[in-house]
Amino acid sequence: MIDLRASLCVVAALAVHGSGCVVKAGTADEPVDAGLEVDGGTDGPVGPTSCGDVPVTGRCVDATHLETCFVPENADPAHAPEPTVLQRECPPGLVCSDGDGKAKCQPTGSCRDGDSHCKTKYEVERCVDGAWVVEPCGTSQCVQNPGAQATCVANAPSGHGPHLTGNVQYMRRTMRADKSNLGDPAPAPAVGVVASVFDGDEYLGGAYTGSDGSLDVELSRAPGPDTAVFVFPMYFDEQGKVRLAVVQWGNPQSEYDLSASEYWSFGFATGSSLDVGTLLIGEEDGSGAVNIYETLLYGLQSAYALHPEVTQQSLAAIWSPGKAHGCGNPESACYYSNAYGGVVMPYEGGSDYLQTAIALPGTDDSPKQWQVSVILHELGHYMMDTYSRAPGVGGPHTLTDKESPAQAWSEGYATFYGQSTLGHGLYFAKSNGTSWWFQIDHVDSNYFQPPMPDPEGTMSQPIGELFVGAAMWHLWSGPDVQSGEPWDTAAVGDDRTWRALMSSHVTKSYASRGYGTPDLVDWLDALSCLGVPSSDLHAVLDHYGFPYDYAAPCP
Repeated sequence: MIDLRASLCVVAALAVHGSGCVVKAGTADEPVDAGLEVDGGTDGPVGPTSCGDVPVTGRCVDATHLETCFVPENADPAHAPEPTVLQRECPPGLVCSDGDGKAKCQPTGSCRDGDSHCKTKYEVERCVDGAWVVEPCGTSQCVQNPGAQATCVANAPSGHGPHLTGNVQYMRRTMRADKSNLGDPAPAPAVGVVASVFDGDEYLGGAYTGSDGSLDVELSRAPGPDTAVFVFPMYFDEQGKVRLAVVQWGNPQSEYDLSASEYWSFGFATGSSLDVGTLLIGEEDGSGAVNIYETLLYGLQSAYALHPEVTQQSLAAIWSPGKAHGCGNPESACYYSNAYGGVVMPYEGGSDYLQTAIALPGTDDSPKQWQVSVILHELGHYMMDTYSRAPGVGGPHTLTDKESPAQAWSEGYATFYGQSTLGHGLYFAKSNGTSWWFQIDHVDSNYFQPPMPDPEGTMSQPIGELFVGAAMWHLWSGPDVQSGEPWDTAAVGDDRTWRALMSSHVTKSYASRGYGTPDLVDWLDALSCLGVPSSDLHAVLDHYGFPYDYAAPCP
């Protein structure tokens, strides 16, 4: 990897482009596969497994090793692979911790040795033996080194240097208007990617691209004939640590192993010009990595805007053209919580550690890099894992069968999250060479009939994940949304949706009502305690026949 030495400017507003969407389905005569997601939950049951007493949420074997029960999923529950125990060693400088019922690798001190950032314009703060140590730069200036280290640079950008300008575009595919397939590639702005300028090995400057793909990089000096721009789909926090990156597959040691080889990057020779024009990343160059990145970045930044007090877990999206990860189903995408050991990305002089991962196939038959709702569905699992408490379940699931309330909650929320982030209810996807679609906002009009609750049953009855997603959609969206139903009077909105997700009803007291893990009932209780009128809850829940008792235990 090229050592980035960029002083980065955070993009104020980012946008996800594309109308392609989602989840997983089949034909009208076949089960609809809701896809493979490895939930990063807590203490939920997964049913009989071959993992013994090893939980889905992981456990520490010793100070530096963790093991986790991986429960594969498949469209046909009768032929799902057996669960298996995955063992991982924590990277150097990290130890295994299993507090709060969930195992993970974390630093022994306040930081990880080798981490660094600019404490001030003239000071580097570096992690030594688990503690931050300040190193003055003297007359030089501190420059962030995303992906590597902060360092003191004598000729750092001063605010008065020349500016290199241009525009970064990438070739992108979206759904055809008739929903029959993905369309032909067309150029789109590359939003929020890192652009770093080098002249040979000398770093000249760097910045994020704007919301229109615009490039404006202040240089420490004028470019020369060997000057080049390198584009990275990576995002860094204010301390210069990688928070999101799209990486290429390495050589997994087993079918379910997380293995990454290098960060995605795209280089352009620009010469001595300060106006580099349009830099186009072709599909054959791996432009799918940019589409994955834009989609995930939009979701992460939208969540951060709602709750900036929450520290987001770092996330690696692993994708390579023509490759698929096992996950129990090679055509499916997966989310891996930090209970699976994370992803270590080596570079010259050190390594980055990303706590969580999303694995995406990139085959011609299942090009998930262009399926925005699939990507956001997996990010929905990340959001539940980061901002709430996932139920910690796994195993086969489909859109046409009822599941445990825990699994229906996990999958249904992930689907709702993806579509609410996009702002529309149309799911479109392509798997095994077949394109298909359905509506989450009009489930009654789909070509298959998803299972609905039994109005005479209990609140802990098995339910369908599409019912959960649809109920959440209509409670959230409000009657003024064009795709709303006339019976839907609820308008919970983003704020209360997220506050309910993060509430103690879902994260702590979930076992007192409904199922024994976090489930839809706990979220409904939280909404009720946040002041959502029972008449609005009735409007949606009565339509779908869910027997909620409207007896939320409010503080």
